[in-house]
Amino acid sequence: MSRAKDPITGLTHQQEAFAQAVAAGATQSDAYRQAYNVSPDTDPATVNDNGYTLAHHTDIAPRIQALKQASQAAVAA
Repeated sequence: MSRAKDPITGLTHQQEAFAQAVAAGATQSDAYRQAYNVSPDTDPATVNDNGYTLAHHTDIAPRIQALKQASQAAVAA
């Protein structure tokens, strides 16, 4: 899979999928499993650590917040 970054968000396809899943209410671990096609055999601690790390990444955290705000604004409108 390509690691090309989106020119607007600056995120890879997987990072964007992760951000969207978290913003939609998935746990960080579940979002990581979905976006990165994690094997069922992967240690849960690894999944938890990677989900946490991604959610706090300097490029991804603001994207999650922007998606949450856009969703809240759409509901309020």
